[in-house]
Amino acid sequence: MNNMQNEICEVLVDILKDENIIDKPFDGSYNSNLKEEYGMDSMNLIRYIVEIEEKFEIEFNDEQLLPECFATIYDISMLVVECLGTK
Repeated sequence: MNNMQNEICEVLVDILKDENIIDKPFDGSYNSNLKEEYGMDSMNLIRYIVEIEEKFEIEFNDEQLLPECFATIYDISMLVVECLGTK
């Protein structure tokens, strides 16, 4: 993981914490499954996506808006990097 992606992961975790999107405290693993390990449901996922788009001033395309694309912080960071690269 490069420095930019690591910074994005940190911001993604901050959003999780600030917006109370997950049920448990985040343990720091960017590869933890947000649904299985933290109880993220579909409503919270939508909130999270909106917060991410606002924070990074990006818009995910329809092909990216699949739950499996948002399984882990690492997965999400890859999408953010991709979107930032197409701005």
